[in-house]
Amino acid sequence: MAKCLICKRKIESLVAIGEQCICRSCEKQIIGMKPKDKGYEELLLQLKPLSKMILSSYEKIEDREEREFEE
Repeated sequence: MAKCLICKRKIESLVAIGEQCICRSCEKQIIGMKPKDKGYEELLLQLKPLSKMILSSYEKIEDREEREFEE
């Protein structure tokens, strides 16, 4: 069973991106949140591992494409 990146609860039904998961309750919270809302900054901090994973993946794709172009 996976753990939600935001609330840390064990979940079955989830949104998964790579190894990171978000439960439906937290998904709704994220979708409804605005930058001025209380807790927005905390939410961004909780999503940081996900953003790092996405950026790392993107950098690997760019590196691979550069190597292929050079060959």
